[in-house]
Amino acid sequence: MPNTEHVYCWNHIRQNVEFHARDKLKMNEDDRRRVNNDLSAMLRSSSIENYEKRKEEFFAMDHWRPQLRDYFERRVNNDIIERAGTNFIILFYHKMRDVCKELYFFNSLPYFIAQHKHLSITNKNVF
Repeated sequence: MPNTEHVYCWNHIRQNVEFHARDKLKMNEDDRRRVNNDLSAMLRSSSIENYEKRKEEFFAMDHWRPQLRDYFERRVNNDIIERAGTNFIILFYHKMRDVCKELYFFNSLPYFIAQHKHLSITNKNVF
């Protein structure tokens, strides 16, 4: 849809990483579980800096194979930063809250009345 913000679902991001780890890289269940836990922690990062720090720490662990790190960097990293991470969601929420406040104010009856005081029942120019 044009002129809309796209927000990515955390479950779908996890499923995509899980699929790649399980079906493409044939990783064992324990390593996949560790990757999933790491990914959840990254998604919950409160800032981009915190996200990058966690990612660097996790990528140094053995269960993050080079092929998985490469996939993550190419297919997942930007999506988390730009459309899914906690930091993005907080910014998106505040932006939407401000838009909703503005819409409520400008669409409210008091605003309408204030803008159309010059109109009266006796005025022939009423709609």
